[in-house]
Amino acid sequence: QRRKGKAGMKKTVTLTNRQIVNSHAGLSLLAGKSMATIPGFSIFKNKAALTPHAKDYHEYRQQILKRHALLDGRGNPVVQDKQVLFETPEAEAAAVAELEVLVAIEVTVEIRTVALAELGGVEVEPEVLEALEWMIEE
Repeated sequence: QRRKGKAGMKKTVTLTNRQIVNSHAGLSLLAGKSMATIPGFSIFKNKAALTPHAKDYHEYRQQILKRHALLDGRGNPVVQDKQVLFETPEAEAAAVAELEVLVAIEVTVEIRTVALAELGGVEVEPEVLEALEWMIEE
């Protein structure tokens, strides 16, 4: 639920790794759009705040996959048709269980708010705004 407040203000939010990864992608998309300075700077700062957490998530996810997935000659998980391959269903189940825990881990970050009205002229898909709801003020 969005709260009323002043755009550009700092606030602390707690997000899951899933939210961080989804939000980081949305912030990257918004960062390429033309907008006013205050919301543009807030988006830039929020992306910068989430980047180390998204990087940590991806690195640890890769470690999980390397422990359970079928690996190529260089020690990387084998991917076919955008799916990681596993030698056994048990190995896949173990990876899925660990990944479910990983995406649910919560991280607290300081972000800047953006007023919904300030994004009015920016064309963006509703699912992107939904992923960024935690930073949008009415």
